[in-house]
Amino acid sequence: MKKQMLALATAAFMSSVLFTSCQQSNSQKLERSQEKVSDAQQDLNKANNDYMMDVENYKRDLRARIDENDRKIDQLQTEKKYQKGETKEAYKARIDNLKDRNRELRKRLDDYQPDNKESWEQFKREFNHDMDEFANSFKDIGRNNVN
Repeated sequence: MKKQMLALATAAFMSSVLFTSCQQSNSQKLERSQEKVSDAQQDLNKANNDYMMDVENYKRDLRARIDENDRKIDQLQTEKKYQKGETKEAYKARIDNLKDRNRELRKRLDDYQPDNKESWEQFKREFNHDMDEFANSFKDIGRNNVN
């Protein structure tokens, strides 16, 4: 009977040790999982902050370029005084076109709200292309395209 009690006590002790070690392991796993979730959340927050900073920096830089375009257009308007006749009217029409396009670019930039990284990258590509085309328009303003 002593052997049975000893065996039963040993089995109970082993079970409690095994159960306790499993509980510690599970609690340790839970802690590690919580740490990983916390780290992932911090990484996500940092990525979102970086993304929003990229958006704001890009918009600020482009607004400065658009403001510079306005100054160039104003300068072209003062040069318009030196044009005569049909050339002056064509020049004025080109300047008015530049004003409208620059105003449209500013509105597109101001109205854009980033949805996700992919749409933001697409917007930047398209907007950069449009800004480059607009810059080329300044080069063409003085040319007489009539053959």
